[in-house]
Formats: sequence, C-alpha cells, structure tokens
Amino acid sequence: FLMKKLRNTAQREAVYEAVVQLNPTHPTADEVYALLQQSHPTISRGTVYRNLNVLCETGRLRKLGVGEGPDRFDDQIQWHGHFYCRHCHRMGDLPLPEHMIVEYLSDLGYEVESQTIVFKGTCPNCRKVEVKQDERIKGNKN
Repeated sequence: FLMKKLRNTAQREAVYEAVVQLNPTHPTADEVYALLQQSHPTISRGTVYRNLNVLCETGRLRKLGVGEGPDRFDDQIQWHGHFYCRHCHRMGDLPLPEHMIVEYLSDLGYEVESQTIVFKGTCPNCRKVEVKQDERIKGNKN
C-alpha cells in the first residue's frame, strides 16, 4: 500500500524510535509513553497516542490488536505473524510462508492487501512452568 506523505516532527520521530527500541516486545502505547517520559518529560500521553496512530496510518508502524489488553505496535511491517502468550502477555514474531498463504487465498478468489496474523496461547517458557506445576500437583496426590 502507499505510504502517505508525512511531516516529520521531532515528537513523531521520538515515538517511532521508542517503538524500535522496545521491539521485539511489540510495546503498548503506555510502554512507549513510559520510555519517552525518561528522555522527554514534557511529552503528553495524547501526543504519544496521536503519533502512534499517524505512524500506523502512514505505514511506518503496524498496530496489532490482541483482543485482550491494549493494542501493540510493531516497526517490522514486512509480512510475518505473531504469537501472544495469554499467561506472560509477551508477543513475539513468527516467520510465516507468505507465498503459500497468499497463493492459497488467491486460489480461493481473495486479493490480499494487508495482513495481521496473531496466534494466541501459551509460550514455551510458560508451558515449562505449567508442566512443572502439574508434576508437583501430581506428586502431592501420590
């Protein structure tokens, strides 16, 4: 898609750089605001939110809705998927075979203009904790 012309302001660049700095965690607007408060104590929460939205509208950032909790932001705008852990609330990138997915959808008659794929579940680290807790519970019952 086309990127709109954008007047680069110092605040907008600071917001963009904060997202870049916080990735690969895919930060929330509040996380971006908290980071910017350290170096730009006069920046307002509204300025951060407005600039995040403008950066998404112009294609420099991608907004990721997870359905539970606040939206997250990604500076990696090329095709990839995400995994959101419902336990630790971390989000990470997943490589996906773009050509296979686009070909499949094209064969069905769809024309893909953009995508946001977010898988939800339990990450490997949280699974390890769950398994240990399950083993401990089973051990106490015997």
